[in-house]
Amino acid sequence: MNGSLQFRLAWRLALVFVAVILATSFAILLHRGSGNADIPRDELMEAIDQVRAGLSFGADGKPRLDLPADSGFAYAVDAPDGRAVFASVKPPPAVPAPWSIGFLRQGDQTVGYREIASPIGPVKIRVAIDIRGAQGWLAVLGRELDEELLPVMLPTLLAGLVIGALTLRDGLRPLQRLARAAAGIAPAVSERRLPLADMPRELTPLVRAINAALDRLDQGFRAQRDFTADAAHQLRTPLAILAAHLDTLGDRAVAASLREDVARMSRLVEQLLQVAELEALTVQPTEQTDLSALALEVAEAVAPVALARRRDIAVTGASMPVPVHGNHDSLHQALRNLVENALSHTGEGTTVEIAVQSRPPALSVSDQGPGVPAADRDKLFERFWRADRSGERGAGLGLAIVQRIAAAHGARIEVGDAAAGGAKFTILFAD
Repeated sequence: MNGSLQFRLAWRLALVFVAVILATSFAILLHRGSGNADIPRDELMEAIDQVRAGLSFGADGKPRLDLPADSGFAYAVDAPDGRAVFASVKPPPAVPAPWSIGFLRQGDQTVGYREIASPIGPVKIRVAIDIRGAQGWLAVLGRELDEELLPVMLPTLLAGLVIGALTLRDGLRPLQRLARAAAGIAPAVSERRLPLADMPRELTPLVRAINAALDRLDQGFRAQRDFTADAAHQLRTPLAILAAHLDTLGDRAVAASLREDVARMSRLVEQLLQVAELEALTVQPTEQTDLSALALEVAEAVAPVALARRRDIAVTGASMPVPVHGNHDSLHQALRNLVENALSHTGEGTTVEIAVQSRPPALSVSDQGPGVPAADRDKLFERFWRADRSGERGAGLGLAIVQRIAAAHGARIEVGDAAAGGAKFTILFAD
């Protein structure tokens, strides 16, 4: 799974901030250590105090100097008359006379010197820190970081990160606006396009390319839909003429068989027209339908067909209005398709039941036929798929039309087993 673009840009920008601030900080330190830097007075005075504290008289009564082995600085202890008392292997350079206290930069060394009273008496102490050595450089670096850079660098870094994150979030808002606009494009509103107004210049070519692709897709969809509708319209007239000519046949049995075939073809043509019309179906926000009234209306419309096939129609749960957001005509078509499908798959003398449910709003159609095997339920709503469970022939478009109408209403279809052993189709609406 791909990570967040905003997160990736944010952490990369954070690395840039850190690198720039650290590089700037160390550049300042390097500049200060290049010869124009301040004399590390604190470190020199600390070294002088360390030498002074290490002076004492030994058990033999002679002066001694105890210093840590890793003191890291050069030193010299002289008596008031200039005689050397203690000194490191490479003692600090002598100070110019007649100075007795102060600091001095000599080459790569910074020298501090004092005349102080010590446990062994008055002495002159000199210490030197090599500004390129570990002690001098690390001491300067630590002092600069602790006293000057960190108090400024850390708040600046945090402020930069926060400002960078907010800037990225604001900069990515056009992409979020494009995503919302793209989510609203559907076959029913295929004329919508991504907005170009107020888009950053870098996104304009992408938006134009996507809109051009949507134009081409819309043209293809419209051409396919228009072809289907035109073909269905063209077939209506020949089928009507053919049906009329069947009445002139002398052989009534052959005429009846052919009339059934013509009826099935006419039904297929009507369904093709419905499919073409449903591609542009849009449910308006103000449209409402009463499921109870719809169930009674469909039952009344298909009652003659049910009686002709020696089946019964029953409606339950329609005593109270059950309003839903929906287009009445398309929902009537969906429910009628389910009822006609149930009538085709239930035996003579059985009942097809239309049930209305209020919470959540739902319409269900149950028959007493052979039911739908679990393995076939995922394929039922594919166009032109049929199982030939009862030996009757169909085009396989009825249930696909029902699913398209349900999807346009934000509803879903469930297929299960009826209480009497047949199939049960339920359209569940959002509560």
